[in-house]
Amino acid sequence: TLTLSPARAESWQAARDAAPGVPGTESWTFTSEFQAGDNKVEVLRPDPLTSGRRYPVVYVLPVNAGTQGAWGHPLEEARRHDLANRHQVILVTPSFAVLPWFGDNPLDPALRQNRHVSEAVVPFVDANYPTLATARGRALVGFSKSAPGALQLYLLEPGKFGAAAVFENWWGVPDEKQWREWGFASCYGTRETYYTLNPATLLARERTTLISAGRPLAVLIGGPDARLGTEALLMTLRQHHIPHTELRDMAWGHTWKSPWLPPAVIVLGRRG
Repeated sequence: TLTLSPARAESWQAARDAAPGVPGTESWTFTSEFQAGDNKVEVLRPDPLTSGRRYPVVYVLPVNAGTQGAWGHPLEEARRHDLANRHQVILVTPSFAVLPWFGDNPLDPALRQNRHVSEAVVPFVDANYPTLATARGRALVGFSKSAPGALQLYLLEPGKFGAAAVFENWWGVPDEKQWREWGFASCYGTRETYYTLNPATLLARERTTLISAGRPLAVLIGGPDARLGTEALLMTLRQHHIPHTELRDMAWGHTWKSPWLPPAVIVLGRRG
C-alpha cells in the first residue's frame, strides 16, 4: 500500500516575511527538503485569534508555481469573502519550485510536492499556529491542476486530512506531449508513479473505506462549457458508490476569482 512517510519537524525551515504579497495575510519564506530553493507559505487567519482556541485548517492548493497567477490568488479571494473570520478557520496556500501537478518524483528528491505539503507544510503550520491538529481539523481544496493533489493527499493520508473539495479538476492520462511539455514528467518522474498516484487508481483502491469513512468529499462544477474532467470524476464516484456532495453553478468560471470558494469551505465544515 502506498502511503506518505511520517512527518518530521526537521524537514523544514521558515522565516517570517516583512511584507506579505496579499494584504491581511501572513507570509513565510519556506525551505523544505522536498522542494528546490526557497518557496512561500501564505496564511490567512481569523483576526483576532481567541486565546486557548484551536482552529481547523484549510489547505488551498495553488495552480501555478507561485501563489499568484493568471487565475488569481486563492487567499486574496478568501480574504475578499472574509472566510477566515466567517468560518473561524485558518487558510494556507504553499508555493512550489515548479508548476505543481502534485506528484512525488522518485527520481528527484527535490520534486516531491505531496510530501512537501504533508511532511513539511503541515507540521510547520501546526508548530506556528493554534491548529486543530487532527484529520478532523484539516481539509484540502484543489482547483484545476491542483485538484488531483487535493484528491491524492485526501486518499493517501486519511489520518491527516479529513475532507476535500475540488473544482473543475483535471482528469485522465496525459498524452506524450502533455507528459513532456505540461510538467507531468517533472512532477511524477515515471508513468508508473503517475498511474499509482492517479486519483482514478486511488478511488478504486480505497472505495470500501470511503463508503463507510464519513470524510466529506465535494465536487464543484462550473460552466458554461462542458467540464469533461469533472464529469469523469463524478462518474467514477457514482460507479464506486462513494459518498460525495455535488455543487453546480453554471455562472462559476475557471478562476479563483469566481465565487465557488465560499461554498467549498462551507461544505468542508460539515463533518460527519
